[in-house]
Amino acid sequence: MDSDGDGVIDTAMGTVWASEFNQSSIAACGSKNSELKFRLDRISDGEPKLPADSASKLDFGCSDVGTHALRMYVLDPSGAWDFCEIILVVQVNGEGCGDLSSAGRLTGVITNELDRIVHGVDLTLTDISGNILAREDISGGYRFELTKGSKAYLIPYKDSEHINGVSTRDLILIQQHILGKKKVDTWYKKQAADVNSDGNVSVVDIVQLRKLILGMIDKLPENTSWRFFENSANTEQYYINPMRELMRIDFTGVKIGDLNLDSDPSRKAIRSAQNLNFVIDDRQLVKGESYQIALIAHDFNDIGGLQYTLSFDQSRIDVIHYEGSAEGTVENSQFNLTDLDEGWLTASWFDDQAGLISIPDGTELFQLSLVAKENAHLSDVLSITNKQTPSEAYDGSGQDLGISLIFTQHNLQKDVFELYQNVPNPFTSSTTIAFNVPEASQTALSIYDVTGRLLKVVEGFAAKGRHEWVIDRMDLPESGILYYKLETDKNSSVKKMILMAR
Repeated sequence: MDSDGDGVIDTAMGTVWASEFNQSSIAACGSKNSELKFRLDRISDGEPKLPADSASKLDFGCSDVGTHALRMYVLDPSGAWDFCEIILVVQVNGEGCGDLSSAGRLTGVITNELDRIVHGVDLTLTDISGNILAREDISGGYRFELTKGSKAYLIPYKDSEHINGVSTRDLILIQQHILGKKKVDTWYKKQAADVNSDGNVSVVDIVQLRKLILGMIDKLPENTSWRFFENSANTEQYYINPMRELMRIDFTGVKIGDLNLDSDPSRKAIRSAQNLNFVIDDRQLVKGESYQIALIAHDFNDIGGLQYTLSFDQSRIDVIHYEGSAEGTVENSQFNLTDLDEGWLTASWFDDQAGLISIPDGTELFQLSLVAKENAHLSDVLSITNKQTPSEAYDGSGQDLGISLIFTQHNLQKDVFELYQNVPNPFTSSTTIAFNVPEASQTALSIYDVTGRLLKVVEGFAAKGRHEWVIDRMDLPESGILYYKLETDKNSSVKKMILMAR
């Protein structure tokens, strides 16, 4: 740049326009691509904020030689906008900047394995005795000055938001790696799987990470939330020996526990239209009464794992206990019950062989024990939320599924005849068969094998409403597929159940 107009370049300067970074921006419906506007800004702390209209370019001079983290924003006439993050390296071409003095320029960028900027990194430059020479909280690029020929250490650090990007899906990936079913495909992901930082990937890492997911701990006891590795040597601190005029040192950040890299805010999960459902019979709760509530499987087909928060209104009910099915489908170690007084419990579940599980509709998964503090409908006091552990499930194709509660009206309908699916089903020791009759009547429940041979009959008089009979396997001479039939004076119904062999 010839600032005094004498025909001699006094200093070097370059201008970068936001539109130069546009690759394939598309306007919203009803607008034209030619109407898009572009803006450019340096990345700073806090949430992205659309810059002023004048921010269509940035100027860089000799003092800006090095690496810069920028955001390019695109805005359409409707007011909709989005952004992308950019790494810009400013170099000196020619003699416009003259002698940059005895100070060398140290620059670089810190990204994750997907080359996405890692925000909020504490980057420290120290001498060989550990004295701090410079320190910055950076997001993306950095620049330090250091005397040429000197020696120093460059050390990145971040230890916050341990749970960010961590889910039961990551537990499944670690288990698959341990079992040899599917090894992690990069060196960085192996570091992410080493949750307790002992140099190995083992069941201990799964145990610690599950506690974090369930909310039993809020940070990993033996590791930081992020680790950083210099790109050329994979060391966690870089030894500068000696400092040259211009050096670029880049680091790759690894979010501990996040093997599928969804801690990256620009990466959005693909959610299937399918939902995984827990079915619960709604009922009228009466103040002071105790209840056993069964959560029943529905649409549990080829599921890799799931996690959720079950929230309840502790001002209206007391949850006393929560346990897995007696059929062994779910283990109690997969729950966090330490925060029941806060109004929630959490679960993180996957197959211990890291395979896919299908559970027949009607199978009891969990039992919830509660006491009503006041009269209320169960559906008004119980819900699936993201309060502590985000509620999600994973199918065999890697897609995320939603999780929901479906409340049936069986316990609220008193004027219909209905025979319900036994719970649990299949069963090994005992099962409960419920039914509803619209009026008082004599009833008979008959159980048959597949050949039609009668195995057991239970008879009795039933008042109007819902009733339950418990069937013990000791009353049934054989296992396998069985049929049960309920008959009254005016109605009958048949359903199938499965008694598992011991």
